[in-house]
Amino acid sequence: MKKTIFLLSACLLVLAVACSKKENSSDKVYPDIAGKTNRQILMMQDWKFSAWADSAENDTKWTDEMDPCMKDDVYSFFSNTKYLVKENGNKCYPTDYEVDYSMASDNAVQIEFFDGNVWDLVSKSNTQLVFWRIVNGTEQHFQKVVLTRN
Repeated sequence: MKKTIFLLSACLLVLAVACSKKENSSDKVYPDIAGKTNRQILMMQDWKFSAWADSAENDTKWTDEMDPCMKDDVYSFFSNTKYLVKENGNKCYPTDYEVDYSMASDNAVQIEFFDGNVWDLVSKSNTQLVFWRIVNGTEQHFQKVVLTRN
């Protein structure tokens, strides 16, 4: 009887370990950005266009400026001057399209993209990039764009 209980316990332990390893193997692996230039970080993975917001109140109240069709767009920076916008299911345009972008150097914090506007890269990690710009019109507005790991 003790052998049966021991054998059953051992089998359950092996099964539990195997299941936990399988669950952990599906965890996402995020690239390491240490020592990478800003251009390398842009190009190292696809980025989901996850937020575009506007604030006339000095970063205290933000309004969502994204069209619904933009919320599933994925940006793939594939060269030093071009990125691909993948439209996915909710399309703004009938097909995916290439767009130009520019940076003064590989580690520049100002990047011209997204309708030709100049954005400051204010925050970066291996899972999120935050861009910011000030728009001066009849009143000063702050805009931010957030790209997250796809």
